Parts: sequence; structure tokens; C-alpha cells
Amino acid sequence: MHHWKWHDFQDQTEVIEPDEFDQNAFDSVVEPREQVARPFWAGKLQSGHLYSVSFVKIEKQSALNCFLGELNFSGFPLCIPKNGAWTVTFDLASDDNNFSHVELDFKAKKDLVAGVACAIYDHYNVTKSGLYCWYAARDELLGIYDSALDFDPDRNIKLKTIPFTSHFRRTVYQRRSYAIITKYY
Repeated sequence: MHHWKWHDFQDQTEVIEPDEFDQNAFDSVVEPREQVARPFWAGKLQSGHLYSVSFVKIEKQSALNCFLGELNFSGFPLCIPKNGAWTVTFDLASDDNNFSHVELDFKAKKDLVAGVACAIYDHYNVTKSGLYCWYAARDELLGIYDSALDFDPDRNIKLKTIPFTSHFRRTVYQRRSYAIITKYY
């Protein structure tokens, strides 16, 4: 286990009871999964929201395929690298509004993208992970992710980015999937 406190991550590893009927479940047995999270604020003091970005370590190839489908990298099927693979999720940190969609102004959107990008950057610097992946929950998020990963050439957003990476998005099978493959893959 890594020392996450140095980068303001909180260890949230616990045994999770999977739903056997959930086709997107990581696996069908109850076992601990390594998970860390970082809270961050997005928006103005009066109208902003507290968010949390989480990283869950992927242990099985079936989980990776669930997120990315049958993706190839350098002519070979994508697999879990020796340095590890992690899913990235973020949402409101509290359930005060039952996790319903909240409208964000420009500053809040910018803070949200920067907060997630900084967390991925810091997590990478601690773990030297080979792969990060996530799935866009809603179509409205596709434009934000495209901009953050430089898929949108018309936008110029300056974010902390991991050097020497390959980015993948919206594969044929998983239209809302994204992946960052690092030099440690």
C-alpha cells in the first residue's frame, strides 16, 4: 500500500458486497479492493460544491474489458499492466441532494476538471500506474473529457497532465469509455 496522506488521498479500501445482477460489477466474489479518494471544492464559496475523486484498483481483466471493451494498444489487446490499472470516478462528496445533477457555472466546471486532473496527476506520481480508465456517466460529460484529454483541438485548457501518454476515447464497443495509458504500461 502506498502512503496516500502525502498527496491528501484517503484510503477507502473495504469489502464491498457486489450485486450479482449488476452487469457492470467488477467481479462476482466479495473481496477487498484497493481504493483511495480525494475531496476537492469546485466553484465559488457560496455556490460551489464539494466533490470527491476516487481511484479503484482493477485486479481482473474482465473488469478492464467491462470499461474499455476489446481495445488494442500497439497491436496487442489491452491488459492490466504490471504497474497497475485504476478506474477513476468522481461525484459530489455528500448525498445532500441525492446525487442529482447540479448546474455548474464556468468557474465550477473549470475547477471540477482541474481537480480531477490534479488528482490523477498526483496519483500517477505516487503509483507510477500504467493505465487509468473511466466511463462518462452522461453524454454532457463527453465534451469536458474530450477537452481535458486534448481531443478537442478548438479548446485550450491548461491542466496538469501526465507526460508521454496515449489517450483513448469512445471505442466502438464502449462509446463513453476513456483511457490514459502511461509510459509505465
